[in-house]
Amino acid sequence: MCPLIWSKKSGTFSTSRSEGLDISEGRLMRKCLQIIAISGLALQQTGCGTVVPKIPEAWDLVADTDATQHMEMQIKRAIFCELRDAVRIARNRVQYKTYYHGKLVSTAADQPIPDSWGVQQTLTFTVDEQSKVTPSATYTWPLNTAASQTFALTAGGQLSSDATRTDKFSTFYTIAEIANVLSESQVCEKPQEQFIGQPSHSSPFTVLSDLGIRDWLPAATETSAYLRSSRSAASGEGPPLGTAGSFASDSFSYDVKFVIVTDGNLTPTWKLLRVTTASSPALFDTSRTRTHELLLTIGPGATTTVKNSKGQVVSKTVGPSNSAASSHLAQEIGSAVATALRPAIAPTGVTVP
Repeated sequence: MCPLIWSKKSGTFSTSRSEGLDISEGRLMRKCLQIIAISGLALQQTGCGTVVPKIPEAWDLVADTDATQHMEMQIKRAIFCELRDAVRIARNRVQYKTYYHGKLVSTAADQPIPDSWGVQQTLTFTVDEQSKVTPSATYTWPLNTAASQTFALTAGGQLSSDATRTDKFSTFYTIAEIANVLSESQVCEKPQEQFIGQPSHSSPFTVLSDLGIRDWLPAATETSAYLRSSRSAASGEGPPLGTAGSFASDSFSYDVKFVIVTDGNLTPTWKLLRVTTASSPALFDTSRTRTHELLLTIGPGATTTVKNSKGQVVSKTVGPSNSAASSHLAQEIGSAVATALRPAIAPTGVTVP
């Protein structure tokens, strides 16, 4: 605050009636600007954008020192469990039968979401915290009292800080493991709270009970099976054409993104005889933007032949096919470009093109 008192008798300002300390009008402006700047800087040091951001929200961090790890593990579990259920639903739901030259196509690779396919999963958490201090004050000199003429000079400045943190997790599952092997551990039926902690409330992915995967995957599987891609084998069976190149045959992607913005500002104002502080823009402004994104790509896997424990030669998925990997990479690049081109939301709430 600027505890200044105007004395009609002496025509000067003083800091208090008891002190009797006179301050000239020239020093008055400097005094207020100093107080504004110091107050703003002090607020900035306790605000966003000056330290490494935390991914979870404050209410989870207070109760759990490992809130970041627990939130991310809970989200991975929620996605896996919906994927497992969606694969089972899709395999029982798709009713299309494919014929090639009058012969029913019935190989394992031609079934809805075969075991040789895979799921590429990218989970991205981004937090952007900003703080801005914009002090401004106007000093007015009277030029001609009779004509009410004045001269005004406004001085201001800006100090801002921006801190961004990104946590990214990439995972690959084979459909065979999702439907069979990994499901045997019962991670969906019996949450292991000793590892993943108490339920997190810091992400829409944990707050929502439905991520939409159960609805999307069966429908996408039917769409993919209808008028499917041509096959590389002369019999019209087996993997589709293009699985070794950059074209994403028979693959499909799912991208869901949540952007949550929190903003707050503080604007104290002073109106003295000759000094006025601005009410806009805000003296102190802070914002926190959280982006949580899930990207899934399901498609043919890259396979090789190996011998099992019985000495039999079997096919084994060793990773995504080139086409599925290229499709997933294209989705990641597209998401990054879209995020970069998204209009920035200034702390004052003004959209900047």
